[in-house]
Amino acid sequence: MTSEGFVGVHIGAGQHSEARKELYLSICAKACQKAVEILKQGGNAIDAAASATMVLEDAGETNAGYGSNLSELGTVEMDAGLMDGDSLLFGAVGAVPGIKNPIMVAKMLVQEQRKGLLPLGRVPPGFLVGEGARDWAQKKGVPVVTEKSLISDKAAKLYKHYKKKLDFYRQQTSQQKRPLNMSHNESGVHSKRPHHSLDDHVTDTVSKYNCNFRF
Repeated sequence: MTSEGFVGVHIGAGQHSEARKELYLSICAKACQKAVEILKQGGNAIDAAASATMVLEDAGETNAGYGSNLSELGTVEMDAGLMDGDSLLFGAVGAVPGIKNPIMVAKMLVQEQRKGLLPLGRVPPGFLVGEGARDWAQKKGVPVVTEKSLISDKAAKLYKHYKKKLDFYRQQTSQQKRPLNMSHNESGVHSKRPHHSLDDHVTDTVSKYNCNFRF
């Protein structure tokens, strides 16, 4: 019996360099291939989707898992969600720290809901956030990692670049809100903008790099 299916992934929302196009497409292809392998071996769609996402999370070049964009405070706080198309059960985590593969926690939440109610008639969680999500995952056997281990060189570079821009913007805005009767010398407002080299320019290609596999 021949079965047919479709697997599609994209590199993740954020800023991605055009110069790395081939690398991004290669990562997407590996994610799709991983999902196809699982399906051909008899695995279900949830296993395939989670495994494909893990490839993206482990790549270091995507805005997922290792290499995720940092928060304004320079921390790693990740989101992940997964839905079972048959049962329509949904599991998700938000702003979770210290978890290398948050998609696996989302998958575990779906699996927990399949088991039915908890003792005393409690409803299993479907969406956990922050440290509570991390603690729940840890109790279920998911290893917790250090925040430093989740920060890639690319993510650190982008954080420094945009944090500098944000700090400059706030400084300029603060100066412009000073009293109107203040002299130019007193306010210290300058019209000159900071110089950024061409290397600083990053092309925004949200969901541009994607890969679709049929089998």
